Amino acid sequence: MPARASVAAAFLSAFALFPHGSVAADSPIVITQTKAAAGGVTPGDTAGFPVTISQPGSYVLGSHLLPPSNKNGILVTADFVDIDMNGFRLYGGNVAGYGVYVQGKSFGKIHDGTIANFKYDGIRILSPGNAWTVEKMQIVRNSSGIYADPSLYMRILSNSVLLNFNHGIYCGNSCHVEGNTSSDNGHIGIRALTGTVLGNTVYSNGFFGILGANTGFGNNTLVGNRANGPAGAPQVSGVVALHPNICLPTPC
Repeated sequence: MPARASVAAAFLSAFALFPHGSVAADSPIVITQTKAAAGGVTPGDTAGFPVTISQPGSYVLGSHLLPPSNKNGILVTADFVDIDMNGFRLYGGNVAGYGVYVQGKSFGKIHDGTIANFKYDGIRILSPGNAWTVEKMQIVRNSSGIYADPSLYMRILSNSVLLNFNHGIYCGNSCHVEGNTSSDNGHIGIRALTGTVLGNTVYSNGFFGILGANTGFGNNTLVGNRANGPAGAPQVSGVVALHPNICLPTPC
């Protein structure tokens, strides 16, 4: 079976498990630091971190979450999960592992909060975790900000991804990246293997501002990327202009 047909078959199979609108619980499950310490947020969630989300549904933070050294913040082991950060902060204190770690699951959303200061990635989505949306997040001072490769069909919208030590935003095929600020990251600002990159502000990243393979980009502003590259090096690679872009001081 061709790769894309296999992916489509897997998606249809997953949807068949949750007929008649039964994907989400009747009301969101609240996650707090106290509940994380006690465990039992979902079946299989042991006391302490990470908070394990093992069932589809809606989850909302009711406090800041502060995992200890070498522990991940939230572990997702189910499809169809919505994590509403509710304005709260998932904070690693430069000693915790990953912020949100998705173990190859699909159809999820992470939105409206902050993930900061994790030793590893703020959000890490393992293959074959596909069709995730990350929206209106502040993702700051982690290893990479959002790392989802070779995941498919990502939507990364209206986030501030700043000061991460490695990549800012890194996603695979059919990736839609729009309205983000991805700046002052140590390596690539935005990497989308294929897809569309629109209306982003990409400033002072250490390597390419935008890196793709067959990727359309337009209405982006790129300033001072390739800080670690040769003088005058282009700020983008592997992209096709859909609309004008602003690139200073070196061209796109």
